Amino acid sequence: MLPKIDRMLVNQEWQEGNVGWRSKILTRKLSDHSPIVGWNSCIPKPHNIPFRFRKAWTHHESLKALVEASWNEPLYDVPIRKVVKKLKRLKQKLKNWSFEIFGSQAQHVKLLEEELEQILKDQESDLLDPTLHQKEFDKASEIEEAVKISTALAKEKPRVSDAL
Repeated sequence: MLPKIDRMLVNQEWQEGNVGWRSKILTRKLSDHSPIVGWNSCIPKPHNIPFRFRKAWTHHESLKALVEASWNEPLYDVPIRKVVKKLKRLKQKLKNWSFEIFGSQAQHVKLLEEELEQILKDQESDLLDPTLHQKEFDKASEIEEAVKISTALAKEKPRVSDAL
């Protein structure tokens, strides 16, 4: 067994100032040194994230009603500032709506799959029930739609280039 010769030295003051700091010792590859990688797991979310309209939103039936309702709310100001303020208000409403509707697509898909499993178990006990077959078909199409939306949202997320 080879001893690890690479170490990381910190004191109590540094640990108190970097509460979310984590490190991992990687495996040796080409030398007798084991690389140590460190990162802060408590990085706060920045407040100046740019707003991005998601294509997946356009597939949801309540988007148009939300935009119309937000835009038609009365606002009293000079015309040019009216547009800016309405856009700002719409942006906030879209962010909240997106979180409510598309919040955790992975959890939503998992929940739908569990419901489908329950329907399949019910079918095993009653093979000739046509309503269960229809429920299975409807749930499978719901899952397909949820996966399609989840995939569309994932494709739109900004990624770090592999070229770096």
